[in-house]
Amino acid sequence: MATTPSSSHPHPNGAAPGHGASEKTAATSEDVDVTRGSGEDADASRPRVLLLVIAIIIGLLVAAIPLVAGVMSGGEDQSGAQSQQQAEPGMVGGAGSVSGAPGDPGGEGDADADPGPEQPVSIKNPRNCPAPRSGAHPAPDSELTGIELPCLSSGKNETADLGAALAGKPTIINVWAWWCEPCRRELPHFDKLAKQHPEWNVAGVHLDKKSQAGADFLDELNVTTMPVYADRSHRFDTATSLPKVVPITVVYRADGTRAQMYPQVFRDYEELEAAVNAALNGQN
Repeated sequence: MATTPSSSHPHPNGAAPGHGASEKTAATSEDVDVTRGSGEDADASRPRVLLLVIAIIIGLLVAAIPLVAGVMSGGEDQSGAQSQQQAEPGMVGGAGSVSGAPGDPGGEGDADADPGPEQPVSIKNPRNCPAPRSGAHPAPDSELTGIELPCLSSGKNETADLGAALAGKPTIINVWAWWCEPCRRELPHFDKLAKQHPEWNVAGVHLDKKSQAGADFLDELNVTTMPVYADRSHRFDTATSLPKVVPITVVYRADGTRAQMYPQVFRDYEELEAAVNAALNGQN
């Protein structure tokens, strides 16, 4: 008996009908899922990358803060140092001066070196230094006795003993130098003090080897009343044991004994006058 052939013929590709289509459909779905997953991962990673970039920028800014602060404070310190240098006395030998270096008054040679013989100077407004007063004698302990200096402001190179020449009147001596910038601001106040108080000896001591430069400095500042001595060999500050600074002011009583020393710069005439009165009245 003949057998009837089955209606289920093999697929030409060796698969059952419809099976290959299912596999293709499944593959397509998987591809879609993978693509969707990759897009979702990229979207999720963007905030993390952005946060990482922001964190790096913030870290760089934080690290730069000390450097910026150091630069700014360094500039402020330098400006403050310059202002302080102008306000405080300068060391004899250059600090606080227009020219010169420490240990080198006016910028030439050693401060203790022999400056050579004194030479007369040229000055536009000559004036004599104080002469000894009749019957006036310095006290035995006057530190001015024995200090002999030539009168710079007379232009004649006349030498006098300060103890004898200044005895009998209260004396205010301002020590300065031609290269000292604070002295430039202060000297006119002393010239005014000499004009306003003839009952006092108001005198200057130019502490530098360049006497002519000191005379020119007085002419430039129009200091025409206050007499000035020339100290080219540090006789005054050595004998009186003064600090090695300029300007410095010393107030003496009428007998030549010291009342007060002011190693400072007087900002105006009123401050100077008040300081002298306080020293002479024993209020310091």
